[in-house]
Amino acid sequence: MDVRQRLYEKQRQIQQEIAFLEDWLDSIEDPGLRDILRLQYINGLTQEQIAEELGYSVITIKRRLRDFWKNDTE
Repeated sequence: MDVRQRLYEKQRQIQQEIAFLEDWLDSIEDPGLRDILRLQYINGLTQEQIAEELGYSVITIKRRLRDFWKNDTE
């Protein structure tokens, strides 16, 4: 397999993973939390950047994520 084929295969895998992640995000009922998760996992923003983008404090972002992951695993 040449470099170009490997690149296309890797691109296809990344696109599939993004589509899976987008479907998962769409299943989250809380739109504010969905925005936070999308900014973090799709856009790659830090919690500080997310807080600035959405107009929340960093503490609020951290708490919402902590509560989500805690409740999601129970």
